[in-house]
Amino acid sequence: MPRVFDGKVIIGFGGADINFTRGYVTTYDAETGKQLWRWYAVPGNPAVDTDETTKLAAKSWSGEWWKMGGGGTVWNAMTYDAETDTVFLGTGNGAPWNHKARSEGKGDNLFLCSIVAVNAKTGAYKWHYQFNPGETWDYNSVFDMPLATLEIDGKPRKVIMQAPKNGFFYVIDRETGKLISAEPYVKVNWASRIDLATGRPVENPAARYENGSTFQIWPSGRGGHSWPPMAFSPKTRLVYIPVMEKTMNWADYKVAGGEWMKDQPMGTPQTATANSLPFKTDPINDTSRLDAWDPVTQKRVWSQPTPSMEGGGAMATAGNLVFQGRLDGIFAAYAADSGRMLWSFDAKAPIIAPPISYSVGGRQ
Repeated sequence: MPRVFDGKVIIGFGGADINFTRGYVTTYDAETGKQLWRWYAVPGNPAVDTDETTKLAAKSWSGEWWKMGGGGTVWNAMTYDAETDTVFLGTGNGAPWNHKARSEGKGDNLFLCSIVAVNAKTGAYKWHYQFNPGETWDYNSVFDMPLATLEIDGKPRKVIMQAPKNGFFYVIDRETGKLISAEPYVKVNWASRIDLATGRPVENPAARYENGSTFQIWPSGRGGHSWPPMAFSPKTRLVYIPVMEKTMNWADYKVAGGEWMKDQPMGTPQTATANSLPFKTDPINDTSRLDAWDPVTQKRVWSQPTPSMEGGGAMATAGNLVFQGRLDGIFAAYAADSGRMLWSFDAKAPIIAPPISYSVGGRQ
């Protein structure tokens, strides 16, 4: 989905889950369509791509990753900060998924599963924060990234926030990229915590399902939160997150040559390249809910269950309201401060996209 800012249009694309793809975004002049700049999320062949950012990223890869694309597609969230003329890009998972198949199991693989800040005029790299170094679980980070000024430790901090698939809620200084806080918002077992000194996860070694092993992971590859947007309310200072509690199995599965990703009955191994790749199973009892989350204390304030495996995107308004659609067709309005349901409407069809609000004649 394209974004428009300051006379420019920026667009990325998807596809890293189904093909050998190298992710990038392109920015155009909104009036003329002239290409202004392009930024690549992962490095290409180091013999050809020699700019400084590519050199930085290439040091974190191993083998001949560029022959499989590398992934990192920017298929959803892009946020513009007019104050600093910065574009924040949320990048996707690797291609193939398995770190071993993609990069010989070595390196952080920049800039997969990251927020990357670039100059809005030139596309020049400013900083990055990587959620999952050496990512191997389809934990992409392409989801909405609200900007806010929060009072933290008695001081105002300009922050960017994200609840990526991996189950931790992150608050990051948007001027420097330094991690301020990160806490789990769903059940997590692939890591015990995020080290605030290094910004890196303290991983459970078994979670990497190496050498033929299997690991039941929380959250699943669908994530604790996916593309249905969360919402931030400047009035309540809370974030409203469509949350999923799901588990799945990852396994190191040896296969012959073929396609690395192909539709299979749920629970069976997926075909792959000659390298090992994982398979997945979906759980029987998926649950979901709408959570009000305090980004300063990193704690849940209230929660409303949603009777399906996934809830729709949320929207908050200045009138102390939060709206959300659900897969059972119910569109509901809640009190933003307490979570009390105020009214609901049966749309007679599943709802997954977020609501929108507009004004006519000064009336919302």
